[in-house]
Amino acid sequence: MSKDRQFIEKLHEVFAHREVTGCLEMSEHKNFQIQEDDQVRRVCIVDVDQSKSGFHIYNPREKMIYIFATDNCFFHSQDGKRCDCIVFDDACLCFVELKLEVGTHRQATEKAKDACEQLGTTITFFKNAFNNDFMEFKLEAYLVMRDNVRPAQSAQRIEVFVNFLKTYGVPLKELSDKEYKEF
Repeated sequence: MSKDRQFIEKLHEVFAHREVTGCLEMSEHKNFQIQEDDQVRRVCIVDVDQSKSGFHIYNPREKMIYIFATDNCFFHSQDGKRCDCIVFDDACLCFVELKLEVGTHRQATEKAKDACEQLGTTITFFKNAFNNDFMEFKLEAYLVMRDNVRPAQSAQRIEVFVNFLKTYGVPLKELSDKEYKEF
């Protein structure tokens, strides 16, 4: 059985008391986007819409890509703040937090700090629940902001990425896209 299917089974096994199936979406499209749906207040897959910001997935090999909505689906408000979703295939798990409603660099810096906490809390939760067994998946964390409004680059900002890796053992990326090209 493929690792992605094993991961889904593990989610069902470890979290029998939580919603899993209703929080999963999948796509084999070459190009799609993840955005927050204002009506259901969680992330979902949409066709690429250049007029709206989101997390763009490039899937040239048309692999099965899964989106596991964590915030406002798997987790609820009483669980505290968590990242928006986990995007995965059979090789890589990406913890993703969307901070798209940012208008200034100052707001971006403040929202980036919140996003790092949300990503870290979610990573820690799953590491503890799975006893650090991520079945040899490559782990990544994504802070997604609009391309034209991000925190200013500085030595202090670089330190955020270094400390995130040291604390959680997962590289933090500040990007708006992910390409799944491995077999």
